[in-house]
Amino acid sequence: MSVNLTLKVMKRSIIIAILLFLNLSGIAQNSSSSSNSSDYSIRKMETIGYASTTVSPNVIYTSFVIKDYKENGKVVSIKETENNIRKVIKKLGCNAEDFSIGNIYGYISYNGPNNDEGSFEHRRLYLLKLSSVECIDTFLDKVDPRALESFNIDEMDNNNIEGTLRELQLKAFAKAKDKATVLLATYGETCGRVLDVQEINRNIIYPDMNGKGGRIQAVNQSGMNNYDYNQIRTKSIKVEYEVKIIFEIK
Repeated sequence: MSVNLTLKVMKRSIIIAILLFLNLSGIAQNSSSSSNSSDYSIRKMETIGYASTTVSPNVIYTSFVIKDYKENGKVVSIKETENNIRKVIKKLGCNAEDFSIGNIYGYISYNGPNNDEGSFEHRRLYLLKLSSVECIDTFLDKVDPRALESFNIDEMDNNNIEGTLRELQLKAFAKAKDKATVLLATYGETCGRVLDVQEINRNIIYPDMNGKGGRIQAVNQSGMNNYDYNQIRTKSIKVEYEVKIIFEIK
């Protein structure tokens, strides 16, 4: 008697388990099909927003080489020129730490008939940080060209690039929405909520003041280098931002 009772209980438990499984599977299937049909029922529109601007460099790293030179038979030393340069950069508003010695190098020059009369000559490489392109012109006008052996712009930047990019982001977003709104309005439709946002590019293109193109850099999402050859000989930094946005069509 107890064996039969046990078998009946087991059969009932199995039947209940099967019914519960079938019920849960049906609920999951209905939920999935409902979700899929809901997703496919959403009408979408995709637009591209682009914005760009140029900014002036306010951080410019330069380097130049100074040498001794003669004036009216008298040697004007590197140290004298350096003292004059310090006065010039002070008028330009540069801090003392913006001007420093990068390197010192020299050689012996033989001028005698038998190359036996040698004299030691040396050069000094200086590093100078300026705040504008106009400062470069002023600096070069004030330094005696006889003392200046070479001058180079090593790097140009703007310390508010990130702020500029944020402004361009907002402009690009607004342009993408405006484009979607105008296009949909022609069909009597309305632009709805944002469904997806994908950044395409954020480029920062630095000019090369020497016109060689060697220092032009571009940073974008894909990590590839872009070159804008129209920007090579300009004195500004070009900043670009591009975004793709998917809107719901109401």
